[in-house]
Amino acid sequence: MAQGENMIEGKIPSSLGNAPNLEYLGLWDMNLNSTIPPSLFEGGRLLAAGFGKNSLTGTLPPIANSVRDSLRALGFERNMLTGSIPSSYGNLVALELLLVHSNSLEGKIPTELGNNVALRVLDLANNRLNGSIPEKFSQLVNLEWLNLANNDLTGSAEALCELNVNFGIQADCGGGEPKIECDCCAVCCESKVGSCGLNLDTSVLIKVYCNGEKDC
Repeated sequence: MAQGENMIEGKIPSSLGNAPNLEYLGLWDMNLNSTIPPSLFEGGRLLAAGFGKNSLTGTLPPIANSVRDSLRALGFERNMLTGSIPSSYGNLVALELLLVHSNSLEGKIPTELGNNVALRVLDLANNRLNGSIPEKFSQLVNLEWLNLANNDLTGSAEALCELNVNFGIQADCGGGEPKIECDCCAVCCESKVGSCGLNLDTSVLIKVYCNGEKDC
């Protein structure tokens, strides 16, 4: 099941979590305005889930151990989510794509995200994240896209330069007094000054992981 870009309003039904064979869940651009039910991530065979471009509120949902080893893609971008990124998101051993950009997330980036060595795309841009870039990110050897721009991050990103990120790193390394030191960044933004760089959306990742299956 992947069902996006429909003019459906309202809440996400928690009963979706009762579908044991659900592998792909795409609820992007549907005028949804509820919180995200934790029950969606408590069982089943879920491989990819996207909720981008809605008006969802609350915090990022916890991910149960039962789907920890299967989830490959998560998209929560362009919503109104608050709170911090759970450190438990660093236990998703199969995760390849994580999009949480364009929300109101706060706090430090969990060091544990550096444990997800399968990550290929990580977009944390356009939030209120602070602190430094975790040193463990230097372990993300499969990264192809990393966007940290338009946050309140400080310090150096030089350790990431050894990763050879194919499609580049975006960070707040621009302007007269850049917050981030990064000689290898493909795009250097000036923090909180207009739009800068590119962001990926849920619709892209869901269509990639559905791979043409009839239920997508």
